[in-house]
Amino acid sequence: MAGVHRGSGGWRTALAATTRDAALEHINTHWTDMRPASLVREMEGADAA
Repeated sequence: MAGVHRGSGGWRTALAATTRDAALEHINTHWTDMRPASLVREMEGADAA
């Protein structure tokens, strides 16, 4: 990551411009899943159907 930029509202740039795949990998690795556990279970069940 080349430097951190503070944007409006306290947001900061955590990943430089990159490919979609690299951005999705960063999200999957670093972001917290805030969904309720019941919704996660329901959605995982929907994937199996």
